[in-house]
Amino acid sequence: MTLSYTAILERPDDSALTYDVEGNGPPLVLISGLGGTSAFWKPFAGLLSDRFTVLSYDHAGIARSTRGNAPANIDRFSEDVKALAETAFPGQPVAVFGHSMGGIIAQNLAAKEPNLVSRVILSGTWLQADDFMRAQFALRRALIEQAPGLYSGFQRLISRSPDLEPPDAGVWEGLIQDVPGMTAAEVANFNDRAEVILQFSGKALAPGLTMPCLVLGARDDHVVPFRNQSAVHAAIPGSALKTMDYGGHFYPNSQAETTAQYVLEWLDSN
Repeated sequence: MTLSYTAILERPDDSALTYDVEGNGPPLVLISGLGGTSAFWKPFAGLLSDRFTVLSYDHAGIARSTRGNAPANIDRFSEDVKALAETAFPGQPVAVFGHSMGGIIAQNLAAKEPNLVSRVILSGTWLQADDFMRAQFALRRALIEQAPGLYSGFQRLISRSPDLEPPDAGVWEGLIQDVPGMTAAEVANFNDRAEVILQFSGKALAPGLTMPCLVLGARDDHVVPFRNQSAVHAAIPGSALKTMDYGGHFYPNSQAETTAQYVLEWLDSN
């Protein structure tokens, strides 16, 4: 039976998580990155929904989901995903695809809930933030503090691949026009989530990821450089590594068809 619905899960911390389910087949949970939206996965989710029942969601405090009163930390984010999976797919193990910040949430969830997570895909993510990422987040925080209206445009620009768009198509100018500002609550949520990113270390978790694992990365990712995915692959025993030559940090969006092809091929064989 093909499913297509949107629902809200109320959590004990008074947050309310809005999630979308579509498709037919085994369950696949998608975890987006710092932006934290379900919308990030369109059209990627649709490319998988003929074969999988796909769940995506807005993280706490983002878009349609309310934040609640629990502190931001990696365990809280993982528990949110566990609760969503157990609500939408009771009694079933799930495949999990985490991109960027979603990848560190997926690492933590898979290490702590191996009976829930049957397979894990770690995309555009890292084991531990390096100096480049720390410098980048210092710049992001400065932008938000001094010119919050520019931050969204900056994020859009650095997350795209310069090789994907014609240089004269007006694409780049469009990315930095009509960008929304940020409310005080959004700034606070960003800072809390950024701190989780900078504090995370998956070095102790990686050896415990014994389920099938695919690591994905793009060589032209200027947000989380590809060396980080190489490190994740090296740290997780038996993991597979698939590389894109281009696509930027947002390749699941900008290269949705190619990403879906890689993911489906790997899931079919694992």
